[in-house]
Amino acid sequence: MPVTEFATFKFKEPFTIDHPPIRQGFQTLFVQQAEWSGYPLTLYINTQNEQLVYLVSGWESVEAHNKWIASQANRDLLAYFEPFITIDDFAHVAIDFSQFPTNAEVLTCRKYSVGDQHHELGDEGGHIENQGELWAAEGKGEEKPTDIYRFAVLKAPQSNLDDLGLITMKRIHFNDAEV
Repeated sequence: MPVTEFATFKFKEPFTIDHPPIRQGFQTLFVQQAEWSGYPLTLYINTQNEQLVYLVSGWESVEAHNKWIASQANRDLLAYFEPFITIDDFAHVAIDFSQFPTNAEVLTCRKYSVGDQHHELGDEGGHIENQGELWAAEGKGEEKPTDIYRFAVLKAPQSNLDDLGLITMKRIHFNDAEV
């Protein structure tokens, strides 16, 4: 089953996304991982905390991603990034990444537990929208099925989203290296 990879990276002090070796590393990651997965990678920065960056991409299955994780190419990239970033959180989300609007400049995500909502989510995740959203989808975490991830693209900027438990992410572009 196709899944969405949602990884949270945290920069080690004093590094930021503007540090040339970090940008170079992400450009290499974009090319190499896209060759393995067949999906584009998107990278976002937290609008409230620029130490947090999110990678959102797709895989045909968790098993396909695990093969990439075990590969020498991925291990080399992890070693390259080790002085600069940590992996803060990671999930395979039961949403087919091909549903994502990969041209979205701002994306929100809310992670909650099954008991936090008054509705049950189908096993496949799905495309759902609420008022004020151009697009939304939610799905269970494959590693922890009680975690639900809801991604959305809003029609207009809104304030106080962090108060609602939403992470607001702004797209990072690398111009010549994005896939």
